[in-house]
Amino acid sequence: MPKCPKCGRGIDSLSCECVGGYVNQETHTVAVLWGSDQAMYDLWLSEAHRYLRRAHQPHCLNPVAVAKANLVTAMETWATENRPELPVGPIYSDLLGDALTQVYWYEVAEDFLQIAQEERAAEQTA
Repeated sequence: MPKCPKCGRGIDSLSCECVGGYVNQETHTVAVLWGSDQAMYDLWLSEAHRYLRRAHQPHCLNPVAVAKANLVTAMETWATENRPELPVGPIYSDLLGDALTQVYWYEVAEDFLQIAQEERAAEQTA
């Protein structure tokens, strides 16, 4: 049985909750939606470039890790602050809030940072 690259469990195992290469459904949903919505894609790719530029300083030993931590904070803050208030009752708002707490923002940030790094490398070789 093939192993899941995220959790190391068998892909057919009921204990593997990984979805589409992400640790859970919530993370997969955010990654797919932000990756396919042009405005969100542009926003987070721009932020990834910005955090990479800021982190590449002579005193910074691991600029990618610093950029990732900053991007994670920005994404989580943005998602929390821009969560819509749902007029149909607190249960739906609570469920949405709970789903957002399940997102593993590091995986979403890694996607955008990888693209930003690939773009930077392409610019440097051009």
